[in-house]
Amino acid sequence: MKLSKSLIFKLGEDKYLKYLLVLPALILIIFITLFPTLYAYYLSVHRVTVETFYHPIFVGLENFKKAVLSNEMWYTLTFTALYMATVTTCEALLGLGLALLFNREIKGNRIFISLILAPMAIAPALFGIMIKLMLNPYSGIIPYILSKMGIRFSPLVNFGSAFLTLAVIDIIEWTPFVFIILYSALRALPSQPFEAALIDGASSWQIFKNITIPLLKPALIVALVFRLMDAFKTFDTIYVLTGGGPGIITSTISIYIYKQAFLMGDFGYSSAVTIFLFYLSIGLATLLMKILYRPR
Repeated sequence: MKLSKSLIFKLGEDKYLKYLLVLPALILIIFITLFPTLYAYYLSVHRVTVETFYHPIFVGLENFKKAVLSNEMWYTLTFTALYMATVTTCEALLGLGLALLFNREIKGNRIFISLILAPMAIAPALFGIMIKLMLNPYSGIIPYILSKMGIRFSPLVNFGSAFLTLAVIDIIEWTPFVFIILYSALRALPSQPFEAALIDGASSWQIFKNITIPLLKPALIVALVFRLMDAFKTFDTIYVLTGGGPGIITSTISIYIYKQAFLMGDFGYSSAVTIFLFYLSIGLATLLMKILYRPR
C-alpha cells in the first residue's frame, strides 16, 4: 500500500520523526558498546570468578593493584610494545617503498598491486592457520624448502625464532594496508612542486626529503596510528599460531586478558586489566599525535 504525498509530507514535518529514525541505531550502540563498557567497570571492582559469578564480591581497587603488581602482565605489555614497534616500523618503511615503486608507469601495475593486497583480504585467524600449516615441521612447505637449501630453522620454539616468525607474518599481512594508503596519497599529490624542483635542479633525494615526505605526512600519520593501535591489540594470528607460548613468551596483552577471563575464569581481574589497557592506549595515542604533529 503506497503512502500518499500528503501523508509523507506530514511525516516529514513531524518534529519527533528525526528521533524515531535514529532510535534503532541508538539502541544498537547502547547494547554493543555502552552496556559492555559500563559492565566492565562494574566487574573491575568486584571479585568475579566461576564460583562467585552470580554473587560478585566488592573488592574496590584490589584488581587494579593486582594488575600493577603482576610480573606476567608487565611482561606481556612489554612484549606487545616491542612487537608493535617492530612490525609498525617495518610496515611503514616497506609500505612507503612499495608506494614509491608503483607510483610510476610499470607494465602490469594493476596485477602486481592486486597481488600485494591479497594477504590483507584474508581474515587474520585464517591467515594464521594457513601459516601454521605451512610451518609444520613434518608436512609444511617452508621447512621443506629451507631444508633443501641447507638451512635449519625451527620457528616458534624459542623467543628469537618465535618473535621473528610472528613479526614477518604480521608484516606480510599488514604492509598492504600501509601501502594502499600511501600509494593513494602519492597519486593525489600535485605535480607542480615536483616539476618546479626538477627545473631548479634538485636531486631525487632532495625532492623526496623536502617535497614528497612533507606532503605525505598526513597520510603517513594516519597509516601509523591505525597500525600502531591495531598491532597493540593483536590477538588472533598469534593465538592461532602459538597460543601465547611457549609458556608466555609470545603472549600479547590481549592474549593475557583472554586467558585470565576465559581460561582462568577471573572476570573481575581481566576487566581491570582491560580498563588499564584502555587508558594506556589513550595516553599512547595522545603522546603519539603530539610527537607526530610537533611543529618545527
